Amino acid sequence: MSNFKLEYSIEYNQIKERRRLAKTPMNTGGDSSTGFVNAVAAIIRQMSSEKLPNDSAPDLLSRRNALFAKVITSENLEGIIGEVSSSVAKSVVNACAIANFSFAEYLFWFECEGAELKKFRMGAGAEDSSVKLARTIRRRAEESYKQGNFTEALKLFKEADEKFPGDFTVHYQLGLINFFEKADYPVALDYFRKASKYSQNKSKHVFINAMIFTGLLLRLCAQASSDANMYSESYQAIVQAYNSDPSNIFSIYALVQANTFNAASKKESLNLLKDLVKREKFFNIQIIYDRAFDPLLDDVESLYDSLLGDASNLVSQNFTKIDELLENLSKSVKFMTIPAKLAALKKDYEEIKKMAERRNCFDVIAANEKSAAVLTSLNDFSEEVKKNKAYFEIRDLIETLAKRFNEEYKESIKAHTKKEEKYAALKAGLAEVNKSYPVAEHERTVKKKNSDAEEVIPATVGWVHGKMFVAIKFISGCFAFTFVLAGIFIAYLFMREQFEQRMWVLICLVVLNLFFIPIYGSVLAEIYYVYVENKRKSLLHSIARLEREIELNKNRINEYDKNLREKYSNMVIEHIKVSKFTASQMLDAGIEGSFEKIKALMP
Repeated sequence: MSNFKLEYSIEYNQIKERRRLAKTPMNTGGDSSTGFVNAVAAIIRQMSSEKLPNDSAPDLLSRRNALFAKVITSENLEGIIGEVSSSVAKSVVNACAIANFSFAEYLFWFECEGAELKKFRMGAGAEDSSVKLARTIRRRAEESYKQGNFTEALKLFKEADEKFPGDFTVHYQLGLINFFEKADYPVALDYFRKASKYSQNKSKHVFINAMIFTGLLLRLCAQASSDANMYSESYQAIVQAYNSDPSNIFSIYALVQANTFNAASKKESLNLLKDLVKREKFFNIQIIYDRAFDPLLDDVESLYDSLLGDASNLVSQNFTKIDELLENLSKSVKFMTIPAKLAALKKDYEEIKKMAERRNCFDVIAANEKSAAVLTSLNDFSEEVKKNKAYFEIRDLIETLAKRFNEEYKESIKAHTKKEEKYAALKAGLAEVNKSYPVAEHERTVKKKNSDAEEVIPATVGWVHGKMFVAIKFISGCFAFTFVLAGIFIAYLFMREQFEQRMWVLICLVVLNLFFIPIYGSVLAEIYYVYVENKRKSLLHSIARLEREIELNKNRINEYDKNLREKYSNMVIEHIKVSKFTASQMLDAGIEGSFEKIKALMP
């Protein structure tokens, strides 16, 4: 259609208006993401009062504003702008959710820094001189383009195209300039077609965008001329872009727009819209004010009612599950590791319920998302509480069984325990005897600790050959002398008259007693020696006898311990579905008092 003028298209004027709003923030935003964020915010704030040239249906704006109020309340607008800005800051491609075509050139320049386009634009080392010159000219053209010198940019881009006709980035930018700045339908269409042709299998980004712009231009022309064939051609171009990457939000939205001309495709278009807004809720904003959907405005209203209904149902389902979980958790507070966590989730839940009561799309969708997050947290918390409850129940069981085991075991080995206590006392007694009255030891050789060297331990004499025995002899001799002397003195007292006539007898007895001191000492020391050694032998005999008895008992006790543990392990299995080995380990942990080990053994 040779006489078609882009400036007569209301949709084209809307695209240009949003590009105009984006231009200043994009040019002054510093880094790319900041520019995109500021531009998106400016476009959203302007939508409700947007005035476009050649608008044949200005009354639709008030209707759209009413619909927008169902989606976003005015008091929440700045909050939503903040959310959109955060989304765009993470990925600038998300700016397409607000203005699908208006960011095309800025997104292209952003993509030029990516690996795919960077490699192509830098070129190979061994290139024709004309190709290298074309790249240099293209860079100069892009500088002029970014500076707003479009006449110079067009001239240089065309010169670069003549030098190297295969540079699809030149064709794409020529298409953008002729579309946005010159509003030259046939020239822009021609360059976008060239860009799609040369970029196929080389750059997915340029191919998809060039095909979508081709489809857009054909659709705008078809709307003006009511040309069904051109509509079909437009649709095929968009489908080709969509099939190249079905996940690309730019192509999905363009496909929905392309379906608006065909009543038969209305259902498909609405389904695509529904899927799109479920995937990226910020598309709601663009859809409401997009003039491409003028023919479907009634259906768009129905779509939002449907979305609100779906979201409300999902929220209701989440609320029911949350209420059930909260009720169950309130009965298990003692099993919570961090009770404050439940209080925080309850507080979040109350805020979400208030949000859902506002009954607008964004709030209900947000309530659905947040309630789903709370539900997930509560499910995780509930699982944690269930595990804690199970742990404490198992711990109580193991603790009880371990206590019963210990009581039964102690009762059964009481006699053995007494023998061990007696054995320990005898060993202590023997050690005391050996310490006080050491036995003789022969010379012996022993290895030193942490060394292969040997050390000679000299022989030691027993106590009977030592100074102690001599001292015992002397003391016992003196004691016997004193005792006998006392007897002589007592006899003298009773028989004084006889001794006075024979004093020499008394003197002889005393002298004789004095000479008997060594004999007294030897006899008494020998008696003491026999006593000590008999005591030592008795202790050794008793110890040896108890050792044999204890050793014999050990096998019986070990067998009894094994049977008793098996008995109580079976009791564990009766209450808990675990293997016999695990039950045995749990019982051992309980007997040891290491209850934390039970956590690792829980099923």
